Amino acid sequence: MDVGVESGESFVIMFGMPKPQADHEILRMALVGYEAEREKINEKMFEIRALLGGRSTTAAVEEAPVRKRRRRMSREARARIGAATKKRWAALRASKATVTKRTSKKRPKLSAAERLKISGGQAK
Repeated sequence: MDVGVESGESFVIMFGMPKPQADHEILRMALVGYEAEREKINEKMFEIRALLGGRSTTAAVEEAPVRKRRRRMSREARARIGAATKKRWAALRASKATVTKRTSKKRPKLSAAERLKISGGQAK
């Protein structure tokens, strides 16, 4: 709200602060609008769950998630899994070792004359 007050030669404009009641009214109206939207959304969710053969929205919201119990494995089962893993890793390492042996070739030693020939008389 702009309020103009004349003081002598100059014109002063004062800005009024909004009233706290007006803020509360706006917030209340916003809250009512959001609650109405929430109800519409809940109704749509209920209809969709009904089409899917599910439960109502209130049961889905209030229900705590069910914790699944962890299955226990026997010692024998863990030992079998460990042995199979070790066997796989051993096979992988063995296959890598054979591949590296076949592909790794040592360079032949060059004589002094061959080195000189390759270098083409480059200065040292």
